[in-house]
Amino acid sequence: MIEMGPKDVLKFLIKKITPLLNPYSFNDFKQCDELRDILFVKEDDYLKIIERCMKAATSTKNYNSNYEEYRDGVILPYKAVEEIYVSKRKDKSVPSEAQVIQAINMVMSVMETKKVPKEIKENKMKQILEGKFLRRNISGT
Repeated sequence: MIEMGPKDVLKFLIKKITPLLNPYSFNDFKQCDELRDILFVKEDDYLKIIERCMKAATSTKNYNSNYEEYRDGVILPYKAVEEIYVSKRKDKSVPSEAQVIQAINMVMSVMETKKVPKEIKENKMKQILEGKFLRRNISGT
């Protein structure tokens, strides 16, 4: 539970009602930092996310027998992301958020092209991002 108001009324009520919920308040800057770490992907994890995208792309079953679609929707996008990954590992540099988004778009394209069922797609994306958000999704930067 996240309390947005000027006081911590709900936070204290929730603590008394149940220990199962962990309430947070935007009045406490330390808790804002904790929330940010819980909700958003850190830059330090960008390379791991690209790696998870590549693993998901290669380990997901293909239900599509059309080679041209497979080449355009799987092979070409995968190779572009693989180049980024290899380059960043070699240079020991952090990928940009745009490169992470490219990897996420690649794995989504791969799953669409492979005609993967919706439930599997959703599970793969949750695994890739570990239930977190990229900052761009919220801040618009």
